[in-house]
Amino acid sequence: MKKLKDLSLSLDELIGNPKVHEMIMEKDSELVRGKQEKIKYLALKAKKESSDDETSTSRSKDEEYAMVVREFKKFFRRRGIFVRQP
Repeated sequence: MKKLKDLSLSLDELIGNPKVHEMIMEKDSELVRGKQEKIKYLALKAKKESSDDETSTSRSKDEEYAMVVREFKKFFRRRGIFVRQP
């Protein structure tokens, strides 16, 4: 069998509980509103680079890559590891 819940609450307790609940909810909503007012939103705009900038960037990366390859070749030549066969 199921046990019954204790339903012997006084009238003051029945009326008081919803009021306490409402007061708690009001205080919580006031706190939330206060925090929302303090929050500042920041929006950033994106700026698209022109094609000239993109081209120069890719050129500089290509030049940097070529320089690294040359340095590796020099390093291996000095060590005698990388020698071209005619």
